[in-house]
Amino acid sequence: MSEIPQAFSKKEEKLRGKTIKEKLEDIYYFFEDRYYGVLDKVNRVIPIYKIIDPIDKYMPSFVLFVVLALLLIVFVLLPRAGIELPIVPFGPGGPTKAYYVVVRVVDYETGVPLRDANVSLYFPDTDKFKSAITDVNGRVKFRVETDVVEAIMSVYVSDEYESLKEKSVTLFADEPYVLRLRKKGIYFEKTIEIYVVEDAPGSKKIDDRDILIEFSCTYGTAPQPIMRSGSEQPFKIVKPADCEGLTGKASASGYLEQTLAIEGDYVIFRLKPISGEQEGGTLQVYVKDYDGTSVEGAVVRVYDSATLSLIDEKETDSSGTVVFEGLEENYYDISVETPDKRTQAKQNVKVNANETTTVEIILPEPEKEYKILARIVEEGTYKPIEGAEVYLYLEHMFVTKLVSDNEGYISYDVASEHSKKNFGAIIVKPGYVTTTVKVPVLPEDVEEATIIELRKRGEYEIGYAPVPIIKADRYYGKAPL
Repeated sequence: MSEIPQAFSKKEEKLRGKTIKEKLEDIYYFFEDRYYGVLDKVNRVIPIYKIIDPIDKYMPSFVLFVVLALLLIVFVLLPRAGIELPIVPFGPGGPTKAYYVVVRVVDYETGVPLRDANVSLYFPDTDKFKSAITDVNGRVKFRVETDVVEAIMSVYVSDEYESLKEKSVTLFADEPYVLRLRKKGIYFEKTIEIYVVEDAPGSKKIDDRDILIEFSCTYGTAPQPIMRSGSEQPFKIVKPADCEGLTGKASASGYLEQTLAIEGDYVIFRLKPISGEQEGGTLQVYVKDYDGTSVEGAVVRVYDSATLSLIDEKETDSSGTVVFEGLEENYYDISVETPDKRTQAKQNVKVNANETTTVEIILPEPEKEYKILARIVEEGTYKPIEGAEVYLYLEHMFVTKLVSDNEGYISYDVASEHSKKNFGAIIVKPGYVTTTVKVPVLPEDVEEATIIELRKRGEYEIGYAPVPIIKADRYYGKAPL
């Protein structure tokens, strides 16, 4: 072990004044010498050269050893360390369909998107773990294998907000999952008084009929529903210590129901009487693209802001418009999904009875997709080369191995965050000189492939670094090998 640093220090003087190529060659030959030195020692016990010598006839076994070591690190050691490898969307049956689920994290009270929240998902069915940070819209996107997945979610924003720990969720590829997080506070079991009055001058108690109040928590255990005569007011409930985001929905015959957050020492529901002239509210949504054009065929979904339950969904017409009629006076969340899977949302939109509320939603610019598309051909003749092995690297880190098809093509999808990075490839094909090239990243809509030429090996060329053959006894004599 002590020989290597000393050897490097001796080489430092020799490396001075040399070109970078010459320095790299010296380093390569240094490790190759050590490699064959180890093989010599092993051969004394096991005749390993019976295996190595046939390999060296076609390519240096040292290079093969380095490639195998890299593959071992990438496909065995990294997954065990919890580092997920990039998904290669190609298999025996061709490209596989990609599904994405979107999680959106917002403030419980205001609906403001929470940026830089760490969202972690564990998928029990595949035993995989994914983690990402929310963007300025409080949004993260995960690639999954099916359009509906079961996952265990954990979310951390900051010390200012409550964390979500290991909650079982069902995620749909065509429907964003909205998570509302509350700011931290002191939560404990407490008694709260509830009053139900008429929303009219004098705020008279509704005491001449039965009143139903149903409760729900963002997470935690909700109190049991109340079904009592209004004459028994005030109603008293005990808020469980583990209930966060407690809301209640009060209803009574002849009145419009109302949903409120249950906070403080007492809560007053003010129910509006239902008259023959009173009708539901109307919500009109205009969906525009980032360039100002109308978007047709976008799916617009309306959710109850308090309970997050789906109220209705429709598709926009040619003018990018959709209308929801007969909505109860309430606060609503609106989400939009386009045919190309772009999404946008708006929270806490108030809809009043007998009024039309108009909302304009502008979609973000679509994310660009990138790829590597290359064609392996013979130098001079441009004849396609089938079965060439392409070892793809991203900034010197091994990514994957590709094999050219019968037309010489290879293809690989590149994430947008890697579109400006440097990809390289080592192309190996028996009968041709092994070649190392830089591979450009192309936009998804580009159809013209990058041409990579392989030179056919000449009669006296071996296509790899020469290995001297010296006739001498391998183990004994004045100058053994």
